[in-house]
Amino acid sequence: MLWSRGGKPFEKDEGSWDQGRQSGRGSQDWGSGRYEGELAGGEPSGHGIMMLQTSRYEGEFRNGKPNGEGTATNLQGVYKGRWKDGCLAQGKQTITFAVPSSSCH
Repeated sequence: MLWSRGGKPFEKDEGSWDQGRQSGRGSQDWGSGRYEGELAGGEPSGHGIMMLQTSRYEGEFRNGKPNGEGTATNLQGVYKGRWKDGCLAQGKQTITFAVPSSSCH
């Protein structure tokens, strides 16, 4: 499926569909990144790999965000652990992936 806005493509999705939503194994390509793995309801859900500019996350997803065991790699380092809604707490430091830091509690 190739999605377009104003006659210009902005996302390309490959895989299976269920009731109009992407489901099962597949991929999503946006101008700013790519996801490949399991999907449910059109969002990353299950095991997958997401790449955003200079960052990469591999692990478990739920509701489109890192949730569960996973590893993020960016220019500052490698961060491995149990993620919750795109946030990983490591001591006093909180690492985020695909969410603003303000969304982490």
